[in-house]
Amino acid sequence: MHRLTAILRPLLAGLALLAVLACSGILGTPLEQLEWGYTWEVEALDELAARSESNPVLQEEVRKAMAEFEVEYAALPTSGTEREDALGGLNTRMQDTVDGFEVRVDALEEEAEATEARAIAAHRRSFNGTWQGGGVTITIEPGGQVKYENTAGAVDKSIDAPIQDFRQDAFVVGFLGITTTFQVDEAPHEVDGVWRMTLDGVALERVSGP
Repeated sequence: MHRLTAILRPLLAGLALLAVLACSGILGTPLEQLEWGYTWEVEALDELAARSESNPVLQEEVRKAMAEFEVEYAALPTSGTEREDALGGLNTRMQDTVDGFEVRVDALEEEAEATEARAIAAHRRSFNGTWQGGGVTITIEPGGQVKYENTAGAVDKSIDAPIQDFRQDAFVVGFLGITTTFQVDEAPHEVDGVWRMTLDGVALERVSGP
């Protein structure tokens, strides 16, 4: 209860301040405020149309609704109380429409994020196992630990550290601020029953795992 009160108190104070400003005329006349509200709703619908680009059907619904509201706005009385009443009703219906589309667009984005997360997880799993080639041996464990040895250079190089960041084209290994980035030139793929990939320009084959 105390936490809820702490959250509501500044919100109510802000609403009270807006009410005072509105009554004092600082925010403009009631009609000017309604005009601003209409503009805000149009911008909100325009933003929702942009956010729903991955779903053309939903995007078209948003654009159609916005176009219909704009036609209705153009036909409103030109001034006076009649315009205030009509514009107030229009804004209320637009807000309801925005709220409805917001729920659907949020769900669309959440599903897209979940799909991307699944794709990245599957992509990451394909790296698991022990890989060798060109004097390099690298073992990537399912838990993210990486053991790397490179004996091809003048000085042997070895790493035993967890993955800190994983992207489509690279992954970062290290701890305590000391990191190494492995560039994925060619992602894991199967050729004639053998899994291959290329890291930092070195062609590797999976010899065990995942």
